[in-house]
Amino acid sequence: DQIYSIEVDGNETQVTLPTVQSKKIYKVRIAASTTMGYGAPSEWTQHLIPERNKLIMVPFAPTEMKVKTTVDSLLVTWQPPSNQVQIQGYKLYYREAGVDDSSKELSESNNEEHWTKGPIRLRRKVKQYEITGLG
Repeated sequence: DQIYSIEVDGNETQVTLPTVQSKKIYKVRIAASTTMGYGAPSEWTQHLIPERNKLIMVPFAPTEMKVKTTVDSLLVTWQPPSNQVQIQGYKLYYREAGVDDSSKELSESNNEEHWTKGPIRLRRKVKQYEITGLG
């Protein structure tokens, strides 16, 4: 029944909308402006705000990651993330480091070269994994 608008600086790429209510549906769209005025807005997108007690939180990164090396393996150990969320599992990636690594992106599907290994999917109770066959 009501339309609200928020203006943000041109450098901003995100905004948190205040005072939304759980279990309500909101429609959102955006339009860019210049000194000459606003352009055409995007299409409306519809979003349901979840119940507060059912919010799904994304975990922080695992902590205390340690790697022990042998001649042909790496033993990786870690602790669960510090925020209290239900962990469903982990994905472990690894790669061989090269001299010119700073210019390469860490990606599963680098077109030039497949140099990232993984993901190795691990169950939630697993806190260590040995990567073997590296020799």
